[in-house]
Amino acid sequence: MNKLNKGLLSQSVCENIKVLRLHYRWSQRYVAAELGVSTSAFSNIENGFTDINLSRLEQIAKVLKVRLVELVAIYDPDAEPEHSPANTLFKSLADRNTEVEELQFKIYKLREELKRKKQIADFEDKHITDATILFR
Repeated sequence: MNKLNKGLLSQSVCENIKVLRLHYRWSQRYVAAELGVSTSAFSNIENGFTDINLSRLEQIAKVLKVRLVELVAIYDPDAEPEHSPANTLFKSLADRNTEVEELQFKIYKLREELKRKKQIADFEDKHITDATILFR
Protein backbone atom coordinates (compact mmCIF):
# COMPACT_ATOMS: atom_id res chain seq x y z
CA MET A 1 0.00 0.00 0.00
CA ASN A 2 1.54 3.32 -0.99
CA LYS A 3 1.73 6.28 1.38
CA LEU A 4 -1.29 8.06 -0.13
CA ASN A 5 -3.55 5.02 0.26
CA LYS A 6 -2.28 4.36 3.78
CA GLY A 7 -3.07 7.97 4.70
CA LEU A 8 -6.55 7.73 3.19
CA LEU A 9 -7.21 4.46 5.00
CA SER A 10 -5.92 5.88 8.28
CA GLN A 11 -8.01 9.04 7.90
CA SER A 12 -11.11 7.02 7.07
CA VAL A 13 -10.67 4.72 10.09
CA CYS A 14 -10.27 7.71 12.40
CA GLU A 15 -13.35 9.39 10.91
CA ASN A 16 -15.34 6.16 11.26
CA ILE A 17 -14.33 5.83 14.90
CA LYS A 18 -15.40 9.40 15.63
CA VAL A 19 -18.67 9.13 13.71
CA LEU A 20 -19.62 5.94 15.51
CA ARG A 21 -18.67 7.36 18.91
CA LEU A 22 -20.78 10.46 18.25
CA HIS A 23 -23.62 8.30 16.95
CA TYR A 24 -23.82 6.64 20.35
CA ARG A 25 -23.34 10.05 21.99
CA TRP A 26 -20.41 8.67 23.93
CA SER A 27 -17.63 10.87 25.23
CA GLN A 28 -14.01 10.16 24.44
CA ARG A 29 -13.57 9.49 28.15
CA TYR A 30 -16.21 6.74 28.06
CA VAL A 31 -14.72 4.96 25.04
CA ALA A 32 -11.22 5.33 26.47
CA ALA A 33 -12.35 3.69 29.70
CA GLU A 34 -13.95 0.84 27.74
CA LEU A 35 -10.65 0.35 25.90
CA GLY A 36 -8.57 0.64 29.07
CA VAL A 37 -6.59 3.64 27.82
CA SER A 38 -6.36 7.28 28.86
CA THR A 39 -8.67 9.86 27.31
CA SER A 40 -5.71 11.57 25.67
CA ALA A 41 -4.52 8.25 24.20
CA PHE A 42 -7.96 7.64 22.70
CA SER A 43 -8.12 11.22 21.43
CA ASN A 44 -4.79 10.65 19.68
CA ILE A 45 -6.20 7.49 18.07
CA GLU A 46 -9.39 9.25 16.98
CA ASN A 47 -7.50 12.22 15.56
CA GLY A 48 -5.00 10.06 13.68
CA PHE A 49 -1.93 10.95 15.73
CA THR A 50 -1.39 7.35 16.85
CA ASP A 51 -0.93 4.34 14.58
CA ILE A 52 -3.41 1.63 15.50
CA ASN A 53 -2.47 -2.05 15.46
CA LEU A 54 -4.90 -4.78 14.47
CA SER A 55 -5.69 -5.95 17.99
CA ARG A 56 -6.53 -2.36 19.04
CA LEU A 57 -8.74 -1.98 15.95
CA GLU A 58 -10.57 -5.17 16.87
CA GLN A 59 -11.04 -3.89 20.41
CA ILE A 60 -12.37 -0.53 19.15
CA ALA A 61 -14.73 -2.26 16.72
CA LYS A 62 -16.11 -4.38 19.56
CA VAL A 63 -16.67 -1.33 21.79
CA LEU A 64 -18.34 0.53 18.90
CA LYS A 65 -20.48 -2.53 18.09
CA VAL A 66 -19.37 -2.93 14.47
CA ARG A 67 -17.42 -5.49 12.50
CA LEU A 68 -13.77 -4.71 11.90
CA VAL A 69 -14.38 -4.45 8.15
CA GLU A 70 -16.98 -1.73 8.76
CA LEU A 71 -14.56 0.20 10.94
CA VAL A 72 -11.82 0.24 8.31
CA ALA A 73 -14.10 0.84 5.31
CA ILE A 74 -13.28 3.96 3.34
CA TYR A 75 -16.39 6.06 3.24
CA ASP A 76 -17.35 7.39 -0.17
CA PRO A 77 -20.76 9.07 -0.05
CA ASP A 78 -21.10 8.82 -3.85
CA ALA A 79 -20.57 5.05 -3.75
CA GLU A 80 -23.00 4.39 -0.90
CA PRO A 81 -26.70 3.71 -1.38
CA GLU A 82 -28.72 6.60 0.02
CA HIS A 83 -30.03 4.64 3.02
CA SER A 84 -26.90 2.68 3.90
CA PRO A 85 -25.87 2.66 7.59
CA ALA A 86 -22.74 4.70 6.83
CA ASN A 87 -24.69 7.31 4.89
CA THR A 88 -27.29 7.49 7.64
CA LEU A 89 -24.60 7.98 10.31
CA PHE A 90 -22.78 10.67 8.33
CA LYS A 91 -26.05 12.49 7.58
CA SER A 92 -26.95 12.29 11.26
CA LEU A 93 -23.57 13.74 12.20
CA ALA A 94 -23.93 16.55 9.66
CA ASP A 95 -27.42 17.33 10.97
CA ARG A 96 -26.15 17.42 14.56
CA ASN A 97 -23.27 19.70 13.57
CA THR A 98 -25.76 22.08 11.93
CA GLU A 99 -27.94 21.93 15.04
CA VAL A 100 -24.95 22.69 17.28
CA GLU A 101 -24.00 25.68 15.13
CA GLU A 102 -27.57 27.01 15.28
CA LEU A 103 -27.66 26.59 19.07
CA GLN A 104 -24.29 28.31 19.45
CA PHE A 105 -25.64 31.25 17.44
CA LYS A 106 -28.77 31.38 19.65
CA ILE A 107 -26.57 31.35 22.77
CA TYR A 108 -24.54 34.23 21.34
CA LYS A 109 -27.72 36.24 20.65
CA LEU A 110 -29.10 35.52 24.13
CA ARG A 111 -25.84 36.59 25.76
CA GLU A 112 -25.89 39.84 23.79
CA GLU A 113 -29.50 40.45 24.82
CA LEU A 114 -28.70 39.69 28.45
CA LYS A 115 -25.71 42.03 28.33
CA ARG A 116 -27.89 44.80 26.86
CA LYS A 117 -30.61 44.29 29.50
CA LYS A 118 -28.02 44.31 32.28
CA GLN A 119 -26.63 47.60 30.96
CA ILE A 120 -30.14 49.08 30.93
CA ALA A 121 -30.85 47.78 34.45
CA ASP A 122 -27.52 49.15 35.72
CA PHE A 123 -28.28 52.51 34.10
CA GLU A 124 -31.76 52.61 35.66
CA ASP A 125 -30.43 51.58 39.08
CA LYS A 126 -27.81 54.32 38.96
CA HIS A 127 -30.37 56.95 38.02
CA ILE A 128 -32.88 55.76 40.63
CA THR A 129 -30.12 55.89 43.26
CA ASP A 130 -29.10 59.38 42.07
CA ALA A 131 -32.74 60.55 42.13
CA THR A 132 -33.27 59.10 45.64
CA ILE A 133 -30.24 60.99 46.90
CA LEU A 134 -31.48 64.24 45.33
CA PHE A 135 -34.94 63.98 46.89
CA ARG A 136 -33.76 63.28 50.45
